[in-house]
Amino acid sequence: MSYSARSGKLSFKGATDQAKKSKKRKRKHVDATDATASSSSSSTGALPDEGWVVLATIDHLTGPCLVLFPDSDPPSTLYHPPDTDHVVARPTDFGDQFVAASYEPTDVHQVFVAAKLPGSSAGEPRWSLKTGEGRYLGADKHGVVLCAVTAVGATEEWNPVLVPDTNRVAFQSVWGQYLQIVRPTDPQSVWQLRADAKDIGFCSSFLVKVQAQAREGKLAEALLDRRAKTKSDRYCK
Repeated sequence: MSYSARSGKLSFKGATDQAKKSKKRKRKHVDATDATASSSSSSTGALPDEGWVVLATIDHLTGPCLVLFPDSDPPSTLYHPPDTDHVVARPTDFGDQFVAASYEPTDVHQVFVAAKLPGSSAGEPRWSLKTGEGRYLGADKHGVVLCAVTAVGATEEWNPVLVPDTNRVAFQSVWGQYLQIVRPTDPQSVWQLRADAKDIGFCSSFLVKVQAQAREGKLAEALLDRRAKTKSDRYCK
């Protein structure tokens, strides 16, 4: 499948000549430094008042989110082309000026709404990812990724996993395999997404950004719960 709304090829960083390698290493360093700083400030509770921040804990995966793959060239995002069931990796618009920590969505079809599903079929918390058109991201047992249904079933449940020692997230389907970005056989086509990676690796590790206000709401809710529990414990003594 090709998608003509945004032309341009994607390739892995480091696959070109030496001059470009140097530039990409510099950009990658900036991205990693900024993203780490953003993650660190979030983990200490110093959340900004607005904007999009790098996800620091899975519990904050709620509300609008942006799923990035900064390591393709140019960097890309999960994208649901309008009026289709498909999901692709769409190139961002900033090229060498791309900075993951400050990047924000430029198209509503880049944004997915995350929600926790306590009563999932797996018997443990799972998450759903819904597009702006009300369709849910899902994967079948063969690893085909689609946004085709408007209600959550087992195939639309995801287990987001923080990748150790990074600020990346892997998404495990109900089939036990992971979402990954895949190079197309047609060089003129956009990169595809599949959910058939056996393990968490380079192509299955994504950078997730969420809206600061949604995280603040989650933090406030947690603080209220803690305050209520403390008050209850006091009366029980």
